[in-house]
Amino acid sequence: MMMFRGERRSALLMLGVMLFACTGCTSEKEPQTKEMLAATSTASALQEEPRQPKKEHRSRFVPEEVREGDKVAGLTVRSVKVGQTPMYHVIMELDGELKMTGSYFRGPNEVYFYPDEATIERIPQVAGTKSPWTERYRFEFAEGKKDLGEALLGKAEVVTKSYTLRYVPDTDSQKGLLENGQSYLVLGDLKLSFEHERRMQDVAKPISIRVMERFHELSAEQESNALKSGWNEYRWKGMKVQLDTLNLWHPNREKPYVGGLIGNHAEVLRTETVQKDGLDLFYLKVERDRYDEKTMSYNGEMNYEYWLIAVYENASASRLSEARQIALTLVLTSEKEELPGAKAQLLELAKTWSLPPEDFFTT
Repeated sequence: MMMFRGERRSALLMLGVMLFACTGCTSEKEPQTKEMLAATSTASALQEEPRQPKKEHRSRFVPEEVREGDKVAGLTVRSVKVGQTPMYHVIMELDGELKMTGSYFRGPNEVYFYPDEATIERIPQVAGTKSPWTERYRFEFAEGKKDLGEALLGKAEVVTKSYTLRYVPDTDSQKGLLENGQSYLVLGDLKLSFEHERRMQDVAKPISIRVMERFHELSAEQESNALKSGWNEYRWKGMKVQLDTLNLWHPNREKPYVGGLIGNHAEVLRTETVQKDGLDLFYLKVERDRYDEKTMSYNGEMNYEYWLIAVYENASASRLSEARQIALTLVLTSEKEELPGAKAQLLELAKTWSLPPEDFFTT
């Protein structure tokens, strides 16, 4: 299409006007956009939650009120998880040193530490718990071997560097997941070990153990000279001697239920009451079917065992409303035949047996 000179000039003029108008629009919108961005940024800042100051919580605390960085019983909260699935649980990791005093007893590779009343008031616990959730703490014996020595029982001061509170009130090891002989509990992405306990217990890592009193061992310095042959075993006059710390259920001061102590394939032939260091002890003569390790069967022959049992009241069991005492036992085993004068010999050996005072487990 042909365009005359006049028409071309008019078209160019109109195009210039349009470009000028568009340029004006851009310059007017640009400051409006900056203002809008500034307003949006201000609104976002107003919507952000202000940082909550770190709180100090007492040893009895409400889990839903605790945040990371807070302090509970003087310990710093590294993490806290409160959940309802599959059951109510509180898992809290805390950092810092915690000093605990109480009693302990040894197992083959571990030490069980029971906090005393003063310590129970200081350790972290969920508010409203009727009794201390954690009855005892389990430490590897290697962690305190240097300080603990050979005694099976004592009083000690333990300092821990980290503490994990594991509050799961509606479960026990029988409801857990069993793997390789160990019970676990799965809570979402958490898999917690029962640490060979009946129910979930708190976990503490000791950095020092100072023993104040030691009991429940045989002294090798006496004339009888019982020689240590295992963590709780001795050899004396060619016979096996064993010390143990056992739970005594169905308490009866006059006649304790010893069936739970001596186990199966055994019969009590004689029971008496004797005294040692002002304490009443029970003397038992027990006949036991001998187990043949090679054939893995009972061979019809008998071993004879001679027991001394010291019974103690148990404060931690009382707090849990459990009918349970503690029995400290000294057992002398004679293979194949009865031991002449067994009672007199056992009492001779017991002169080297260090027993705690009667109120040991209640103070």
